[in-house]
Amino acid sequence: MFKTRIWAAVLCACATTASFAAKQTFEEVQAAALRGDYQAQRNLAFGYSSWSYDGQEKNPILACAWRIVILLSERADETDQMNYEVYCGQLSKQHYYLATVKADKLISSIDNKQ
Repeated sequence: MFKTRIWAAVLCACATTASFAAKQTFEEVQAAALRGDYQAQRNLAFGYSSWSYDGQEKNPILACAWRIVILLSERADETDQMNYEVYCGQLSKQHYYLATVKADKLISSIDNKQ
C-alpha cells in the first residue's frame, strides 16, 4: 500500500512537471534553475532522469545532484524526498559521490535571492 502511494505521488509530480516543462526550452529552465527557481530545478532534474527537453541529455548523476539541491531548499516537500530516494538510490556509490560533488558546485553557483 505504501509503495503504491509513493509511486502515485511520483507519477502525479511527473505529470505536472511534464505539462509545465513542455512550455519552456532547456536553456530557459536551466537559467531559471540557476537563479534559484524551485519549480525549474524540479523540472530540470526530471529532464535529466526521465523526459528530457530538446537539447538536454539524460544524466542520472546530474538528476541526483539537482534533487540534492532541491532537498536543501525551503520549498522541498515529501515528493522531493521520494524523488531523491528513487533516483539517487539507483546510483552506484561512486556515481552518488559524483552527484554530491556536483550538487555542492551547483549550490555555490545558484542565486538564492529569489
